[in-house]
Amino acid sequence: MESGTSSTVLIKEQLKKLIALQTVDKDRYDIQQEMIDKPAEIDVLREEFEAKKAKFHELESRVQEQKMTRDKLELDLKINEEAIHKADGQLFQLKTNKEYQAKLMEIETLKVEKSRLEEQILGSYDQTDDVNSELDKEKEYLAAEEKKFLEAKESVDALLVDLKQKLDALNIQTKQLQEGIDPHTLAFYSRVLEKCGGVGIVPVIGGNSCGGCHMNVPVQVINAIKMYKEIMKCETCQRMLYIEDDL
Repeated sequence: MESGTSSTVLIKEQLKKLIALQTVDKDRYDIQQEMIDKPAEIDVLREEFEAKKAKFHELESRVQEQKMTRDKLELDLKINEEAIHKADGQLFQLKTNKEYQAKLMEIETLKVEKSRLEEQILGSYDQTDDVNSELDKEKEYLAAEEKKFLEAKESVDALLVDLKQKLDALNIQTKQLQEGIDPHTLAFYSRVLEKCGGVGIVPVIGGNSCGGCHMNVPVQVINAIKMYKEIMKCETCQRMLYIEDDL
């Protein structure tokens, strides 16, 4: 394990510096993690809001599709009415009863089609009214959801500004606290800090357990810690170890 000096006093001093540094570094880690998590939360809220907007746009599309369908039906009805008018005018030009009866049947067929088209058009208006009613409700709901989303985003944006200021201050403290720590020891601590959730040095708890991973610390390691010839580490999680009552 890396050591700063063979002197017991100096090893203890190195541990005290590392413990002080750990306090600030844990705050730094927590803030950095929050600065990652909070925007991610907003991304989730944004996706949920976009999904709600998609439903609204779907309703708008349905209204537009219904209008297009109705426009076609109304065009077909106009063509049908023109055909009826034309057929009515042709009745007086026919010379035989057979032709006359055939024309009457043609007119009747056109009128049946006219009734069908008119019924479909009326139904289309009813459907559009229903969708428009749903659209109005969805628009009101969406406006409220947008307000909630924007308020949440504004709150997170303000929080991120505050967290950045705190992190900047902690970074300055970290630099100051790193002074006087053996470079090799500091490098090892920094690697473990990054790997182990912002905690690179922990106390032995309960007399024989690592304060980080809670695994058993062998007796020989406990004894080596108390000798202060070098800084010891947990064999499981690699965090540096110390005994609080001894410092």
